[in-house]
Amino acid sequence: MTAQTSMDLFDKGSSSMRVARSSMVDERTEIFDGAGIRVVAVPRNSPGLLVVSFTGRDHAPPAEIGAGEGFLTKNDVDAVHVISKQNHWWNTPDWSEALKAIAAYAVTRGGPEIVTYGSSMGGHGALVASKPLGAARVVAYAPQFSVDPKLVPWEKRWLSDVKSIKFMGAPFADSVAATDCIFIFSDPFFEADQRHVMEISRHAPIRHLRVAFADHDVSRVLSDCGLLSKITLQALRGELSVSEFLRSYRAHRGRTALVYGGVSRLLHQRKHIDPALAFGRRAFEMLVADKSGKANAERDRLVTGYLELLVDQKRAEDALSVSEQWRDRRSGRHFVFRRLEAQALAQSGQTQAACDEIERAMAERPSERTTHTIAAEIFQKSDDAHRTLEFFQRHEGDLSRYPASIIAFVRLLQNYGHMAVAEQLLMKGAASSPKDEKAMKSARKLFGAET
Repeated sequence: MTAQTSMDLFDKGSSSMRVARSSMVDERTEIFDGAGIRVVAVPRNSPGLLVVSFTGRDHAPPAEIGAGEGFLTKNDVDAVHVISKQNHWWNTPDWSEALKAIAAYAVTRGGPEIVTYGSSMGGHGALVASKPLGAARVVAYAPQFSVDPKLVPWEKRWLSDVKSIKFMGAPFADSVAATDCIFIFSDPFFEADQRHVMEISRHAPIRHLRVAFADHDVSRVLSDCGLLSKITLQALRGELSVSEFLRSYRAHRGRTALVYGGVSRLLHQRKHIDPALAFGRRAFEMLVADKSGKANAERDRLVTGYLELLVDQKRAEDALSVSEQWRDRRSGRHFVFRRLEAQALAQSGQTQAACDEIERAMAERPSERTTHTIAAEIFQKSDDAHRTLEFFQRHEGDLSRYPASIIAFVRLLQNYGHMAVAEQLLMKGAASSPKDEKAMKSARKLFGAET
């Protein structure tokens, strides 16, 4: 696309693109508004540089502002923010038109050097937009190579998004700029993300900035270390040294509880239980000692990871103590805390209290399969046939959605003598999951039938 064509597109607009009024207060200008994407320009004073940011996955899209918008504005960096209206992972019909609008806007800014930037889903967007935009650099935090099950069949984290996506993008190698300035920040020990990094590196040369023990919370860890702003600006400007970054990160990573939590999770995975407990305890103590009052999902995940370790090791009293200390500081995901607390209560012999807590977890997030499994385990320990039947009848619609839940409750109902209800559940499961023969065969064996 020529510069003149880009200028024409920007000046004339199209049926799905409009130029909105600029706000004299924040200088934000909407340059594109389509079915799946909104693009906002925030002009500042960074001659020769234009950062194009992409929003990450959002629990309730669209985000109100662009990724890193406050940070880039504060640092006087000329920016365009691409905001997704759904978690479509940039598989949306207006993708190409949005990129054309950005290219056209860049011409009006004097043809600056373009750098794409984002985290997770936004990191994927930064990568696949780099070649169409002619980006000189890409800065991506914990990016995904793809979420298309045909390309990454091992990726299970974003399945709720994938169900509604019609994959339509160009092959990855055709979308990523052929440059050696692709900065990728990720945890080399976090396998879920590392597999994506390996796939990306097969298609494009990358500079891997290893943020060890951060899991998927790379940006938060670097922020807690006091490094995020500095290293992001250096990367955006092409001034970042990989070796200097590694030295700086190693010197500062002890500041954040998230790193201690990451070490604990890794040790837990590798069955080094005693040191895992020690690092988990240290991470939790650091969080409790932090009087800033900050509450966020990353800290919640650290605590739930430690609770899972304690529950796994049957350290019920310690788990209940941790849960009690963190109760007033939770930012969300209460159902996860509830089901872990329910397990700890059951382990400590408080079965009725455990039943109450798992009921609350089910009420908050009834579709979670893990909660179903824990509920079955707790009601088995409760030895309360009447309450088990009542629980099943209240939640039957959700408990009969998954083969694993069906098997667990068929067994439980059978053990308590509710044979007719168990048979009905089995028949319903067989009808709803006819292809899951392994699961259905396992359930039918409960009734003495091999097939």
